[in-house]
Amino acid sequence: MKRTIPFFIAVVIAVSSCGDKSKQTENATSENCLLALVDTSVVVKWTAYKTTEKIGVSGTFDIVQVSDANKAETALEVLKNASFEIPVTSVNSGLPDRDGKIFGHFFSSMLNTGL
Repeated sequence: MKRTIPFFIAVVIAVSSCGDKSKQTENATSENCLLALVDTSVVVKWTAYKTTEKIGVSGTFDIVQVSDANKAETALEVLKNASFEIPVTSVNSGLPDRDGKIFGHFFSSMLNTGL
């Protein structure tokens, strides 16, 4: 989770742009650029470690729902009131058989997954 917020900030900056630089220099005094978080650009990656040797198994969540993200001048302001909902059933490790095991061992025992 420590890497999630900086990753979202990087995604917002990369996805959002103000347009062509030549036009921006002409209209720099008359227009303000607002950043927005695009729902389809958010990717949450995870790595689980299988053994004491820390053999990593990586994957993503197929569904990430973003709400309350406002347009703002900075990426931090865009994320300030944003909330993210990740259905744990959308876990994707690249192998469907393994996905079921990961869901069963890690997420099925969670009492409240809607935080």
